[in-house]
Amino acid sequence: MFETALFGESDEQVDFREWFFFSPVGFKYSNSKRINRTTKCGFWKPTGKDREIRSSHSNTLIATKKTLVYYKGRVSRGEKSNWVIHEYHAVTFHESQVRKRFREFSH
Repeated sequence: MFETALFGESDEQVDFREWFFFSPVGFKYSNSKRINRTTKCGFWKPTGKDREIRSSHSNTLIATKKTLVYYKGRVSRGEKSNWVIHEYHAVTFHESQVRKRFREFSH
């Protein structure tokens, strides 16, 4: 069972549909911004486009949301699973202002 693989043996049955994890970001290379999403048995592949999360009060961009699907095996021959996660990235005030100005100029 998935819970056993994560938490070891337990007498309690866990039936969560949503779990939340917080972890530091690991990069592929020391001087790179590319995030390493590989595991011992597979990898997480981004799908779709990043979605913006905005403050309900000021409509200011506060974060981005990325959807990832887990593939078993190596990147070149991975088998798609039904596991999906959402990765959230906080946006600094400076990044929010730069994106806002870029959007104004691109219209």
